[in-house]
Amino acid sequence: MRDAKPVAAIAEELVEHGCPPEEIDSVSIDMPPAFIKGCTKELPNARITFDKFHIVWHANAAVGKMRRIEQRSERRQRGRQGDLADDATADAGKQRPPLKNSVAAKVKKRRPVRSSIAASATTNFRTSCKTH
Repeated sequence: MRDAKPVAAIAEELVEHGCPPEEIDSVSIDMPPAFIKGCTKELPNARITFDKFHIVWHANAAVGKMRRIEQRSERRQRGRQGDLADDATADAGKQRPPLKNSVAAKVKKRRPVRSSIAASATTNFRTSCKTH
């Protein structure tokens, strides 16, 4: 379990070695809130930075989650539109209308915008990390 205890232990060790925690001006940590809280409390003058690999990992996880949400939503939309068209044509005894004019066709053509934007932002971040 991640908590602020390791940061407190490091601060105590710093004092034992003659370095007041207030003199620490920069610290690089993982992203759990407990670590952030511990650094803010135990190393009050330290500027917190995060490892770019953790940031990219979280961004990629968010993009994946958004893609899964959009895919589920798209499947539901397609299913609903198909069900409605099937019910209507079954009642009328006619063939199903051409896909190009149906609402399901519009859903099929729709691009997942949110996940595309998120993926683009992740790629831009990765590129900027490589150049700095």
